[in-house]
Amino acid sequence: MTAEPHDPDASTERAGSSPVKRQQIIDGANRVFARHGFEGASMSQIAREAGVSKGTLYNYFESKAVLFIATIELVSCSRLSALYDAIVANTHDPRGALTRFARSYVGVTMTDVTMALHRIVVAEGAMFPQLAETFWTNGPEKAISHLATWLELKTEQGFFTIDDPKLAAEQFIALCQTRIITRRRFNLPVDETPADIDRIANAAVSVFFKSYGRESDVGHQ
Repeated sequence: MTAEPHDPDASTERAGSSPVKRQQIIDGANRVFARHGFEGASMSQIAREAGVSKGTLYNYFESKAVLFIATIELVSCSRLSALYDAIVANTHDPRGALTRFARSYVGVTMTDVTMALHRIVVAEGAMFPQLAETFWTNGPEKAISHLATWLELKTEQGFFTIDDPKLAAEQFIALCQTRIITRRRFNLPVDETPADIDRIANAAVSVFFKSYGRESDVGHQ
């Protein structure tokens, strides 16, 4: 029987008292969930991977479900910040902003951590619907909502002709998932160099502007 790692802080730490320890646990949980899925992972495995005692682990997270949800929320928050920054950098260049958004979206979505979480949620969402809801709410839905708000503003400013900003945002994000993300989700080989990402981003923006851009902007390359 494998002994749990000694953790002198276990008896004194209050739940969530140390951001560093919390991050340490989440990092370990990410690795365990990626290897074993949600149902196959155990709190004992996570404690060993994170280098803490089970006592400390439960001081921070009362259950495996709570820990997995915290993992989703933290990963989503860190990934989405790059998307937010991408579309606010230049308010007078919507084409450039959407191109940056597309590059960032592909980049953050194709990471091993994000892909692992997506596969877990797809595989186990029917049995654990709260996991799927949390993943959707903290990831795709936030990205769609933020982009839709920006598209609505740019439509009011005359850059686009869009009747349903949320639908347009969903369509643009779907375009960003062409080839690289789709093949990565199936664990299929795909070229994913910066040049390949640029190609997907530029194509997504081109198609989007042909559908929604002002007539004077459609031919701009």
